Amino acid sequence: MVSICILISFVMYRMEMKSQMGKLSDKVR
Repeated sequence: MVSICILISFVMYRMEMKSQMGKLSDKVR
């Protein structure tokens, strides 16, 4: 049960990081 919560939070964190990276790349361009 706990591992599932950690996995979900990790996935959400990764998605957030990807969106942030995309915004940064857009700014650079």
